[in-house]
Amino acid sequence: GGARGGAGGAPAPQLLVVAPTRELTQQIGAECDKFGGALRTVCVYGGTSVSGMVAALRKVRPQVVVATPGRLVDLLEQGAVSLDAARFVVLDEADRMLDMGFEPQMRRVFAALPAQAARQTAMFSATWPKAVRRLAATFMSKEAVEVFVGGGPDAELAANKAVSQRFVQARDDEKDQQLYNAMTAMPDGHRVVIFANTKSRVDKLARIFWEEGFGTVAVHGGKPQKERDAALRKFVAAEAPMMFATDVAARGLDIKGVDLVVQFSPPAKNFSGKADVETYVHRSGRTGRAGTKGVCITLYTTRQESIIQDIERTTKNTFRRIGAPQPKDLVRVSAEEAREQLATVHDAVLDSFKPSAAAVLKETAPEEALARALAVISGYTDKMQPRSLLSASDGFVTALYDAGTECRALSYLWNGLRRELSNDAVEAVRGMTMTADSMGCAFDLPVEFAKELEVASQQVGSRIKIADKLPPLKQQEGRPAYSGGGRGGRGGRGGRGGSRGGYRGGGR
Repeated sequence: GGARGGAGGAPAPQLLVVAPTRELTQQIGAECDKFGGALRTVCVYGGTSVSGMVAALRKVRPQVVVATPGRLVDLLEQGAVSLDAARFVVLDEADRMLDMGFEPQMRRVFAALPAQAARQTAMFSATWPKAVRRLAATFMSKEAVEVFVGGGPDAELAANKAVSQRFVQARDDEKDQQLYNAMTAMPDGHRVVIFANTKSRVDKLARIFWEEGFGTVAVHGGKPQKERDAALRKFVAAEAPMMFATDVAARGLDIKGVDLVVQFSPPAKNFSGKADVETYVHRSGRTGRAGTKGVCITLYTTRQESIIQDIERTTKNTFRRIGAPQPKDLVRVSAEEAREQLATVHDAVLDSFKPSAAAVLKETAPEEALARALAVISGYTDKMQPRSLLSASDGFVTALYDAGTECRALSYLWNGLRRELSNDAVEAVRGMTMTADSMGCAFDLPVEFAKELEVASQQVGSRIKIADKLPPLKQQEGRPAYSGGGRGGRGGRGGRGGSRGGYRGGGR
């Protein structure tokens, strides 16, 4: 084709695709190779030798160039590529491409392209703020058509409906433990992306969880390209099922089999400190892709409550506030995926399993037999310990007490508990925390008192109930430490065996 034209004989692709990150550029390039047939494609991005990319452009003379903005501008200024013949231009993650960070480079790129009337420009994004639309209009013709999937031009940002959105309040020094407990609830073979706001936090968390026996990788803009590529390969191959990342991985990357996303802190804008809702939507969108379901858990402190409220208000969603991630929440997601896997079994293999199935049905009721099979497929075969919603400690049950009136001090609530529970149970209460409206409290009891709690909650006039989620609570400095903790001993995580005990971190 026309890839040999251009000023001074520089390679002149007919199709230009621009994306914000190196990883996304490589992913798009791989799809071009898969579906492009005889089309020649070259990817150009920062973090690697520019001379090697110049050589590739000269050798391949590509019809398609996939580029990050900064490297593309470098090549244009060197005369290593010409955009004179680019009749088709695509911006992926267009809202990011047109924000303040990339705007100067994108203006330079569009200045090197043919006039609007001589090219077709397509912009794709999951989020399309009005401010970005105005800037996008300066690069498009007046006849440009906007297509909104799942909403209209006035639609607000919305999180993926296939993703169960959960918010967990925790002090900064509790977040490591909360994350550890979520990870021990995941069966082997599942993958998790954990987003943190800084490179140093990403590296620190990846190191801590590696030391705890998990297979981890870290991805952020401060790492050499070879390290980032190797990390992604390990994660995709499930050799390291925990990927810690900055927002470099939040944009566009399509990695199959991500069951859980954890946002270690809600994203906020650098200067105003207000919620970065677009980033929240992109982060949570790394799971629940292509018809699958997923879970997104965001950890936040009481100081970040306004950010959480802003996310809810902007997306017009009310997300569920929970305590520590419960194993049963993740089990439900895995069970649904296991159910869907049943449909993928080829009819030709069924005859080999029917005799065993018939034998099972003679011994077990059909529903129970199928439930057991789904549990095996999902990887959940051991008894699950209850987990405190307050402290994330295994072996504790969280309960709520409603005093029916405003309480000035915890002593009023202790007196109320003594009327509802045995002396032994009251003595075993841990972590009592008053509700934000001062009308009651949340507290934990060891699992051996779970039956007593259940009986007490069923009494006529009882003011106690077992909690499945937490109401807003007053911030309580220095909650008491609990014995126990994580289950530990999770071998098989990315080839890292281990017989470690509970999590030793917290506040690191």
